[in-house]
This record gives sequence, structure tokens and C-alpha cells, in this order.
Amino acid sequence: MKMSIHNIDFFRYFILLITSSFCTFYIYKKSKNLNLKWHLKIYSSLGIVLVSALGTVLRLNQIEYYRLIFIILIILFCTSLDIKNYFSSIPLSLISSGISYGLEIISVIITGTILFFIGINSSNIINDIFSSILQIILTLLFMKIRRFRNGIAFFNTKNNFEIGLFISGPILIIECLYKESMSVATITIFAIGIIISSLGLFFWIKRKITLHYRKRLKLRAEEYSKIELAEKSKEIEKLSNENTSLSSIIHLDNHIMQSLESELKALNSTELTDKLLTSINQRDEYVNDLLIKSKNLASTGNADIDAVLLDLYIKSASRGIDYNLSADCNINYLLNNIISLSGFEALLRNLITNSIVDIENNPEIPGRISIKISQPNDIYELTVMDNGISIENNNSIPDIVKKSNASILINKFDNNDSFTKSITIRFDGLSKK
Repeated sequence: MKMSIHNIDFFRYFILLITSSFCTFYIYKKSKNLNLKWHLKIYSSLGIVLVSALGTVLRLNQIEYYRLIFIILIILFCTSLDIKNYFSSIPLSLISSGISYGLEIISVIITGTILFFIGINSSNIINDIFSSILQIILTLLFMKIRRFRNGIAFFNTKNNFEIGLFISGPILIIECLYKESMSVATITIFAIGIIISSLGLFFWIKRKITLHYRKRLKLRAEEYSKIELAEKSKEIEKLSNENTSLSSIIHLDNHIMQSLESELKALNSTELTDKLLTSINQRDEYVNDLLIKSKNLASTGNADIDAVLLDLYIKSASRGIDYNLSADCNINYLLNNIISLSGFEALLRNLITNSIVDIENNPEIPGRISIKISQPNDIYELTVMDNGISIENNNSIPDIVKKSNASILINKFDNNDSFTKSITIRFDGLSKK
């Protein structure tokens, strides 16, 4: 079939297809909320014209699959504008094409009804022009309705790709089956639509099964974490009891040895006295070395910090102070990302040494120090409590806290039999603000 620019059928089909292309693109663009730059606007205009022209040529040459090829070209054109999100572009362009096709049918019905009632006998091309104008108006009005626009935008996510693909199958069948007679083309298009819907359903079921499996794994991991945390809590409680018992033994032992050492020094220096004093010193070294090797305190997950806490434990125990430590988190992330190892060591030594000094200012009652290292709500906290009396403040602590972008909270207890005050350092980054 020969075709020229003067062929009236070319203009008729071209008007219908360029209107369909424009309306499909407009619905797609609004649903995706695309803001196109000037070069993409030029590309879009040329793309609409070329797709429409090619579709017109295919229809004039009576290609059975012309409508299917035209829709595929529309999908490729729309997807090329947002190639990174092709998962949502493919079903969304098909759904936009289906809505445009539905508005086209409505426009043709309204135009034919109006012209019939007013008694105007117009040519086919006039009908096509009026219905095309009405289709564009209906499309613009349709996309101004927020509920419809948001409903189409529902498919603009990767998570809803399967549902969009499932709906695209029937849309493709409805758009392409414009002939009543059964043919190979009709059966092929019907089969393609069924395959598309089946793929969408398959991917949706697969994703749901995967999500269910991941949820089950998460629940099992949480249950395992609870069991592990319960066991760790029991271990911490056991270590705390051991620390308390060991502290009492060391306190009594130190008291006896200090009394013995004082009595020996009061005697005249003799060979026997010197030997006994040497034995006492050797005993002190052995006990300290045994405490370090036994690691009776809870572990923070960092060997250097554990050694510092043990050293401070020995220092407290030698003064008869009940020293209790609990650590329910690993602090390596804290030391690698928030505060330096030396800074955290300095903070521990300053806080605990201050507590020892404050306890020595209150010699009437047995001294108590409690150190807690925890991570509530994913924020590391260091809390030191004691039952001493503060006289002087250590100005180095606020400096360390400020450098680590932490915050400090000081509480004093007036009616507490166990402790008189607590200092909590929260590594929450609040000092940045």
C-alpha cells in the first residue's frame, strides 16, 4: 500500500496515536513526579512524535501486531526517561497507557453522542480531532484529582513492581484485542498478557515468602539473643558475687597484714623482722599478680580497658572498698569511633580515683564503688556511683567529656543507704549541638 503526506488516513491515525502517546506520557510523568530538564523535554517531544509516526505507519500497512508494537515503544520511551528505576517504570508505563486508552474510549463515546444529538454530520477526521481534544482535557482533569494521582503513584516503587506487572497483563490484552474475530495475533497477545500477569503473581508470591522467611529468621535471632543475654546476666551476677566476696577477703587480709607490718616496724630491726617484712612484700606482689591473671571482673571486650579496671579494682580493694563492676556491652566500637582508648582510660581513672578520694573523706562507713558500662537505646553510658563525700572537683573530667562530644549527668542521693552520688557519661554527641 502506497502512502503519501496527503493521505487523509495518515493524519487521522497520527492524530489518534500522538494524542494517546501524549496522554500516556503525561500520566506517567505526573505519577513519577519527574522534573525534566530542557534537553529531556526536547527528547520527550521528539520521542512522542516518532513513536506516533511509527505506530501510524504500522497501522496503515495493516500490521496485526501494530498496537502491541506501539505499546512496547511507549514502554521503552517512558523507561528511558528514568532508566535507573526501570522496575517501576515498566508496569507504570503500561498502566498509564491503559488509563489513556480508557479515556480515549470515553472521549470517542462523548464526542459521538454530542454530535449525534446536535445533528452535525462531520467527517471522520473532524470526529477524531474533537475526541482527541476531549481526551487531552479529560487526562489533564483526571491527573488533577489527588486520589487518582496518588493511586497510580502507588506503583512507582520497586516493592509494588509485582502488583503492577500483574495488573499490566489484562491492560495489555484489553488494549490490543480491538478485533472481534479470533486470529493468531489475538491468541498471541492474549498469551503475552497472561504470561505478564503470571510473572507478576510469581514474583509477588516469591517476595512474600522471602519476607516471611526473613521475619522468621529475625524472630529466631531475637529469641537467641534473649537467651544469650539471660545467660550473660547470670554470669555477670555470679562474677559480681565473686567480686564482693573477694573484696571482703582482701579487705580483711590487708587489714591483718597492715597491722602485722606496723608491729614489725615498731620492733628493733633484726634479721627476723627484715625477713618477715620481705615476705609481706612478696605476698602483696603475688596477690596483685593473681588478681590480674584471674580476671574476676566482668569483661568490656577490650583487654586494655579490662587491665585498667583490674588495676583500679586492686587499688580500691587495698583500701577496703567494695568495688562492683557490670559491663553488658562490647565497647570496641565506642573506642574506635567515639572516644580514643587513652581518653576512655583517663576518664575511668579520674572518675574512680575521685570516688576513692571521696570515700576516704567519709571513713565512718564502709566504702562502696559501683561501675556500670551499658548501651541503652544504642547509646554508650558509663556510670560511676560511690558513697563518699566530695570536697574538690576534678576539672579534667569535663574536658574529656567535651572532646568526646558526650554529656554528663550528676545525681546526689540524700536518703540512700548505699550511695551518695552518681556520675553518668552519655556518649550521645549532644555537645556538638
